[in-house]
Amino acid sequence: TAHPLFGALFETAMVGALIKQASRLPTRPTFHHWRAAGGAEIDILLERDGMLYPIEIKLTANPNRRMAKGIEAFQAAHAHLNCAPGVLLCPVEQTRWVSENVLAIPWNLIEAMDEAFRIQKGIEKGAARLLLHAGCPPEVRRGHAKLSRGLRSTDAVK
Repeated sequence: TAHPLFGALFETAMVGALIKQASRLPTRPTFHHWRAAGGAEIDILLERDGMLYPIEIKLTANPNRRMAKGIEAFQAAHAHLNCAPGVLLCPVEQTRWVSENVLAIPWNLIEAMDEAFRIQKGIEKGAARLLLHAGCPPEVRRGHAKLSRGLRSTDAVK
């Protein structure tokens, strides 16, 4: 079994990687954490250009709908806000939907985005497309255009 602090270390590393990516953007997002009185939470709630991007970080290769409950609770409680589909950042092999509005994304796509920034500067809008296409099976890319529209205005979710 893994060390009991490994999940916390993984979360810290992912937050650091997201902050690093965000620092390269001309308009940097604001990072928030959200917790409801009932205990539901979102690890990172990015705010940029009037859009909110909920991100939950989990150290599991088998994410499920239960792991998206914090994102779903936020979206239900704040339906009046402009909120993009949620992201579960975790060590999955391939991008896949864990609920109707929450997508599990491989953690190492952050590193792929880091490399893309080194290769090509100023790819702000293309970065989200690269994120989607790097790990998404074709049916996810074709069938969920709303995610593409939702992520297009941010690059911090890389």
